[in-house]
Amino acid sequence: MASGLKGSTQPGANTDTTIYTVSGSACVVNISACNTHASNADPIEIYVVPSGSSKSIMHAIEKDVELAAKGVIERTGIVMGVGDFIVVNSGNATTSFNVWGMDLN
Repeated sequence: MASGLKGSTQPGANTDTTIYTVSGSACVVNISACNTHASNADPIEIYVVPSGSSKSIMHAIEKDVELAAKGVIERTGIVMGVGDFIVVNSGNATTSFNVWGMDLN
């Protein structure tokens, strides 16, 4: 069972970035977003997209959420199948994203 950090990124402004794609076996993951700017909020987006699909509004778990300066948001216990993937976006490029998890097999 592989566990630990699955992916990290700090995407450019308004750039969709795939942070993690499941391979090998289903898994459970947690997603953390941390706005590192001292004074400005950052609008963020997080999508969990099923295998064979393209990112769309129906896959959003966070959409245009204003993450406060020095703020953190976490989403936990997300079960993903093989081929599913996570896409993140940061409006101002001041938010870093991390995915941690554990494979189920």
